[in-house]
Amino acid sequence: MSKRYRLIIFDKAQAGHDIETVKTNLAKQLKIPLSKLNALLEKPFVLKNGLTKEQAIKYKQFADKLGIVYKITEEVPHTSQQQDTKLESPQSQDASHTEQSDIPPSTQMICPKCGAMQEKSPKCIKCGIFLKNIT
Repeated sequence: MSKRYRLIIFDKAQAGHDIETVKTNLAKQLKIPLSKLNALLEKPFVLKNGLTKEQAIKYKQFADKLGIVYKITEEVPHTSQQQDTKLESPQSQDASHTEQSDIPPSTQMICPKCGAMQEKSPKCIKCGIFLKNIT
C-alpha cells in the first residue's frame, strides 16, 4: 500500500507574510468565514488527510503560496504516532514544537481516523472514536 500524508496548518505566517492577510486569503480559498477559520486555528489543524505524495506536494505549494506555516506528516495506519517528512514550511518545526498548544508534546496525540490533535485520551474529542478499537 502506498504511503499517505496529512497537511497540518498552524496559526502562524511564514517569514515575509502578514498573518491577517494569510488568514483572509486562506478563508477565501477554503470558502469559509474568517471567524470559522480563526476558531479552527486555535490549535494546529489538519487541513487534509489521506494525501498521496503528489497531492501532498500540491498542497505544499498551495500553503507556500498563501504563506501559512504548515507541516506534512506521513500517516501511520492504526496508530496515533506520526512520522515527519521533509515536506514542511521553514517555520513549521519551531511552530510544531513550541506553539502547538499549552499541552506538552509528550502528552499529545493525533487521532488516526480524523487527524484531530488533542491531549492523549482513550477517545477522540472530535470524531468520538474509541482509539483502542482502531488497533
